[in-house]
Amino acid sequence: MANPGGGMSANYEEIWEQLLHDNCLIETIKSFEASEDRVWYCDCPVLEADKILSDEIDGRLCETAIRLGLDLLRDWSRSSTEVTSVLTSEPFLRIDGNWLQLQDQAPPPSVNICLAKTPELLQSGSFDIATPKKLEFDYEIDLSDMEARQIDGFGGGHSWLLRTRQP
Repeated sequence: MANPGGGMSANYEEIWEQLLHDNCLIETIKSFEASEDRVWYCDCPVLEADKILSDEIDGRLCETAIRLGLDLLRDWSRSSTEVTSVLTSEPFLRIDGNWLQLQDQAPPPSVNICLAKTPELLQSGSFDIATPKKLEFDYEIDLSDMEARQIDGFGGGHSWLLRTRQP
């Protein structure tokens, strides 16, 4: 696999490989197909919250989590186009505004997708109702293949939602 971190350390590679192993979309779809459920809404945090809540969120952790989220989003976007056995919404990455502000206890970025067995149950999530807005931050991360939107969250905060641009 190509280096999803764009030259980041081996530590990133190890975290990425574990994240991908634990959150393989095709395996999730197989589990969904075998279940009695008719719809699943998958919300996959890129870092385990219990491991970061005790740590202070710093710029390096913030950037690493964003890179992981973008790489997982790209993987799920590719994988979801190959699926024909169930219906899938377009996956998107959610980044809480508090995460970008390095606030303690902020939820890490997460990739979201809806899986459904019938069209009436398929939900696109919050992306379609969010406001298109350019995401800017101090990290050198290429977002040229992403579409960004902002949505108001609970308690007056906001979140950024990103998805891969459609050709």
